[in-house]
Amino acid sequence: MTDKPLLVAAMLTIPATIIEFSHASDTWRHGASILNWVIWSAFCVDVVVSLVLVSERHRYLRTHVLELVVVLLTFPSLGATLQYLRVLRLLRVLRAARLMRLARLARVASALYWVHRQAVGTKRFDLAARAAEPIRVTRVTVSLAAVGLLAWAAGQLAMWADLHGSRAAWICEVVGPVLVAIAVINHLRFLSRRFGHLAIVSLMLSVLGWGFVAAPFALDPSRYGVRAWAEYMSWTYGSSTALAALGLLFILDRKLSRTSLVVTDPSLEIHASTFQLAAGAIGLAIWSSGQFALLQYPAGARWIHILSTVGPLLVALAVIAHVEQLSLRIGLAAVDLGCVACVLWGVSYLPLALNPNLVTDSRWEGACFWGIAGVGALLAGIASLLVLFRKNTWNRHLASV
Repeated sequence: MTDKPLLVAAMLTIPATIIEFSHASDTWRHGASILNWVIWSAFCVDVVVSLVLVSERHRYLRTHVLELVVVLLTFPSLGATLQYLRVLRLLRVLRAARLMRLARLARVASALYWVHRQAVGTKRFDLAARAAEPIRVTRVTVSLAAVGLLAWAAGQLAMWADLHGSRAAWICEVVGPVLVAIAVINHLRFLSRRFGHLAIVSLMLSVLGWGFVAAPFALDPSRYGVRAWAEYMSWTYGSSTALAALGLLFILDRKLSRTSLVVTDPSLEIHASTFQLAAGAIGLAIWSSGQFALLQYPAGARWIHILSTVGPLLVALAVIAHVEQLSLRIGLAAVDLGCVACVLWGVSYLPLALNPNLVTDSRWEGACFWGIAGVGALLAGIASLLVLFRKNTWNRHLASV
């Protein structure tokens, strides 16, 4: 299919999804449902026609993951238990960005930026060497992260479907973050010489706090919603997030202290930029402030929701700025999904910041507290699986050389 029809279809996804989430009349919602079927059919036909026309179908499937995800995960009739996945239709907008050649323009801009950095002598590798550089994270770490993120997503999406939360959903809310925490710790333990012991300890304590925050509710789901346990969640999230901010500040201080030094040992070089570390630390500190504010204002307030939006958005910006540099190493599809996951996680509280009264609407409450972040965790899990696949492919290539 040509680009223009798909571009129009992708843009129509936004009003169609908003209407289905809103309190519009049955006529409008029925019209939005029909429109969504038309949009999905356009993307499905595009994939089918492409598969028929290309000679190397396996290569097409490997290099067009986003197109396949858009078709498979945005099927209009998913059944009542999977209706929360309709927010994934917004992935069509990312597909539209590619149709508009924005991705190509971004690569050109990135290449120009690389040339500039190379000219001033701050880039370690030439482009060919960077493309050939293997993924440094171990397969165990990536596997744990992928399984943990998918389990975490299952728990959050189950909580979205049922705000009271079943024991199985809360168990996923424990198992998922714990596996992610183990993956992070398994990766961090090799970086103490690079980041420093104080940073490593702070980050490890942070991810452990995040990992076990839901444990009491897995033991007794009826505790959720009780004032004392709500304060426990705010304290745990706030403290864990503050520790993560402290860890990034330690790393930033270490990086700045080496600015005037020539680091000859690659194992000591901190690849994250000063901006990325500063934005991440500030975002985590703001987010932590919002969590601690809930102790005094448990019902929430607009300014608290603003803190809970601005903080994660800054963290998401820092992560995206770091991850997008890894497209040659981990693959463009993994980077795309990772960036979308970060954006979804960052904007999950945005509706409440714009209209705090939405917290009284169970649908918006579920979407903001669980649903949007759950979809982000799902995409991050898929991105981790793509990284694992790419790493296994690289290892097989090395074994055959």
